[in-house]
Amino acid sequence: MFEVTYALKNAMGTPDVYDSGQIIANAKKWADDLIAREDENARQKAENDRRARLIADKANKSMSC
Repeated sequence: MFEVTYALKNAMGTPDVYDSGQIIANAKKWADDLIAREDENARQKAENDRRARLIADKANKSMSC
């Protein structure tokens, strides 16, 4: 348990004094940031997929003429 706590403190930039409140706050912030990045990536993928479908539809229409 000590090694895990020490690793968490070092990874999260907390002081040597065990501060569970700060560790929890940092973990929550990192989780929120990760969720926001994943949401933005999903939004961009959906937009790229939509554009690709529009281009494919346009190409199919021009080939059928």
